[in-house]
Amino acid sequence: DVGRVGIDGSWEWLPHYWVAQTPDSPLVDSAGFYEQPKSRARVGLSFDRGPWRSSLTWNYTGGYQRAFTGSDPSCPYATTTPRLCSVSSWSTFDLFVGYVDPKFEIGLVVNNVGNVQAPFDERFVFGSATAFDPTYHSAVGRFFRLTAKYIFR
Repeated sequence: DVGRVGIDGSWEWLPHYWVAQTPDSPLVDSAGFYEQPKSRARVGLSFDRGPWRSSLTWNYTGGYQRAFTGSDPSCPYATTTPRLCSVSSWSTFDLFVGYVDPKFEIGLVVNNVGNVQAPFDERFVFGSATAFDPTYHSAVGRFFRLTAKYIFR
C-alpha cells in the first residue's frame, strides 16, 4: 500500500460585474478593474499513508487594473511608473503535515510557505495603514502553526 492521493480545487471566474454609478446612468462592466479580480483559485493535493497526513494547497488571486472601470483607463502614473497602474496577481502555497491516530492528533501547518509578499496597491497607502488590498491579500508572511489534540475516552 503506497497510500492515498487526493486532489481538490475550486476556480471562481467573474466574466462581468455590471455597475451603475447612479440610478439613471448606464451599466458599466467593472470586472478586472479596481478591487474586482476576474479570477481566484485554490487547488489542493493531499497524500495519506497510514496515520500520516499531508497536503499542499495553492492559493491564487488574479490581478486587476487600477482604474475603476474600462471607461476610466486613466492612471496618473502611466508615464512615470506604469507598474502602479495595475495590481499584480498573487500566489501562495500552504503546507500541512500531521499524524492522526484514534486518540491523538498532531500537525504542523505552514501558511504562505514561500513568504510571498502581498502585491502593492498604491490606493491603500493613503487611505489606510496598508499597502495592499486586505479584501484579497494578507500582510502575514510565512506563518507556522502547531496543532495537537488528545481524545479522552
